[in-house]
Amino acid sequence: MKVPSISWIPYGRRVQGIGTVKPYTTTPLLARRNSISTEVTQDKVVQELPIDMPRFYWKNKDGAILSEIGKVNFVKYSSDWSNAAWAKTNITLDSGEVIAPNGKDTLSEVIPTTSSAQHYMQQIISTTVGVEYTFSIYVKGGESNKVELLLADNVSPYTDFARLYFDLDTLAATSPTTLSRVNVEEAGNGWYRISVTDVATNASTILRIILPSSTGALNWAGNGVGGVYLWGAQLEIGGNASSYIPTEATTASRDSDYIIGLYSKEIFKGNGSVLYDTSAFYDDTSSNYISIGGYTTSDYIRMHLDVYNETGYIDVSRDGVTATVDFDMAGGVRQKVLIVFVGATIELWVDGEYWSTTAFAAGAFDQMTYITNRDSSNSLNNFNGHIHDIRVYNLELNDEEKKQVTTI
Repeated sequence: MKVPSISWIPYGRRVQGIGTVKPYTTTPLLARRNSISTEVTQDKVVQELPIDMPRFYWKNKDGAILSEIGKVNFVKYSSDWSNAAWAKTNITLDSGEVIAPNGKDTLSEVIPTTSSAQHYMQQIISTTVGVEYTFSIYVKGGESNKVELLLADNVSPYTDFARLYFDLDTLAATSPTTLSRVNVEEAGNGWYRISVTDVATNASTILRIILPSSTGALNWAGNGVGGVYLWGAQLEIGGNASSYIPTEATTASRDSDYIIGLYSKEIFKGNGSVLYDTSAFYDDTSSNYISIGGYTTSDYIRMHLDVYNETGYIDVSRDGVTATVDFDMAGGVRQKVLIVFVGATIELWVDGEYWSTTAFAAGAFDQMTYITNRDSSNSLNNFNGHIHDIRVYNLELNDEEKKQVTTI
């Protein structure tokens, strides 16, 4: 198999850097983010990172760069259930010895009282009608193994627009709200991060955590001694649960990740290929661009993923000549896309299969100076997802090699 002339593979963290761009420079890829943020380590511990520190996503031993757009957590006291910001109805807290997903905090067990009624905690949060929100939280079973998340209009009687019922015994996540999208992610040590997504229908929203009975009944007499463990409540705009943003008395935000690598101007003179190996989050608040381009020229080879319309685009510009090639894609799914420049054509391979050929003027890409997780012309269009690898081959690959490098 031919060796790429440039490869952006995350292999370890450095100060303000992750991976390298080879062989044109030994300078690590730089990360810029003006806020503290969190990541989940290989050992599934949620840890905080300082500003300008790149972040990883791990699945087994496969590491990827975590690239997220800026978000706000609208929940206050996101892990402090004793605070009055959480209005509690038929709920008590008992001291416990369970350690939170951050590996540091010792958590209280959230217990339903013996009252024959609903048992829940809630906050009232201002929302924008017609905007999609995602409510997420970490849960772990105690004496009980059932929990329910609710987003509802703050009116009497309320109308719920998003609801998630999670059974920690079976790991089943269901929603009686037809349009709600639910997700469960294993978080290690018996913890799970669960989330529900839907569109707000009122300017004031009830955010509620409910402890149902073992059969799922909302009105029931609790035993008063056993409940569940909770940590890291988050409400954010968008279609996915992004990395956890801790809060206290006020809401808190995380800035977008900006990652860039520099190299020499000439990536290939004639035939060559660019591989984008990524997975984009299911989120309509981002435009999902990755670019190879030049600061002072209009030359670029960029990928744009339109997650909601399930369409990807490869936009190419060189010496004023442009072309666009589209392909099918899906949010939350890892995908390998290879853009092949052969003579006066652009050939596209996706996930191990030939996709299409498009006419394009032959010539050299000799004015390219960076790789970045943004649109080459708009610094706001950050990629929102996982970046597993970006490769440049300054030579021609045969069909077997094209199939090999694009097979997941």
